[in-house]
Amino acid sequence: MRRDAIFLIIFVFLFGLVLFGCVPKPDDNDNDGDNPTKPTLSVSVRQFELEIDGTAQINVTLGNTTESLVIEFSSSDENVVTVDDEGNLVAVGPGEATITISLKDYPDVTATVTVVVEEEQVVEVFAINGPDSLTVGQTAQYTATDPNSENGTFAWESRNSDIISVTQAGLVTALKGGEGVLRVYSMATGEYVEKTITVIVPEPESLEIDGIGNKRVTYNSDIRLVAKIAPQGATGEIEWETSDEDVCTVEPNGKIKVLRPGEVTIRATIKNTNISGEITFAIEPTLLEFLEYHHNEDPHVQDIRVYGFESSLPYHDPSKGAYYYNLTLLGSVNNYLNYELQIIESILGA
Repeated sequence: MRRDAIFLIIFVFLFGLVLFGCVPKPDDNDNDGDNPTKPTLSVSVRQFELEIDGTAQINVTLGNTTESLVIEFSSSDENVVTVDDEGNLVAVGPGEATITISLKDYPDVTATVTVVVEEEQVVEVFAINGPDSLTVGQTAQYTATDPNSENGTFAWESRNSDIISVTQAGLVTALKGGEGVLRVYSMATGEYVEKTITVIVPEPESLEIDGIGNKRVTYNSDIRLVAKIAPQGATGEIEWETSDEDVCTVEPNGKIKVLRPGEVTIRATIKNTNISGEITFAIEPTLLEFLEYHHNEDPHVQDIRVYGFESSLPYHDPSKGAYYYNLTLLGSVNNYLNYELQIIESILGA
């Protein structure tokens, strides 16, 4: 009896196993809509550490789907880091931000990435501080920093003194176009650093002529006109011309040669441009210059009538009613004047 009970128990157990194994297994791909299968998102790197202006890219992997899905990226703080539609990161400022990755058609499927942007580390080195370029004539202040110098004492030097000059206070002046090397020595260590400065020659904009001012232009005037080109530092080849070559001529260097009295205009033009300037002046010789200029070795008249200062005259001729110098001084003046010359003794004796 006992043995029959044991067999009965075993039979019931085996029959139950057979029934359980015959129950159909649910199909994983058979979604009835109540609990649909969702895609998944994963990233290869969960945290980035960047410096300001640093870049990186988030690599995203889609799982559990064969659909072509749109991946969206967003930054929790664009003052720290920005992200584009391709997952490219650009560090903007120090701080920490979270990048959220999501699927457009499955907004509840997300992944996150942390981005830490570190404060920029400033490493002080021995260097020259100042602009990289100057225009001719410009002056600028340059400074030096040396982490190894407590008192900040330096010695300045221009390696191209024809292009740039420098004072011991670091004041640099651009002299002409080209590249000049500025050198500074640290008095604490004896070391030096250099900086190349490009000196730019500006294009000419205007021109004016100088060299006469309020001077009286006479036969014996030694005048060289100067063409001043603006702005400062601009250069160009100057071409000179005169309005009347019978009154005066002008040489290529601006020097004028006086020929006779009159008014004349001198023009200066920058070659191959329409930039020019003019100056107009009168040539007014002194009396002695006039007499000397028109002197003749074979004068028509040797007497010059003089009025005034009777007591100092050599002799008196009552028949002529005046006092005379009977001298061949500049008697050829009568070739040009048809009237008696009225001058004083002091002028003739000059």
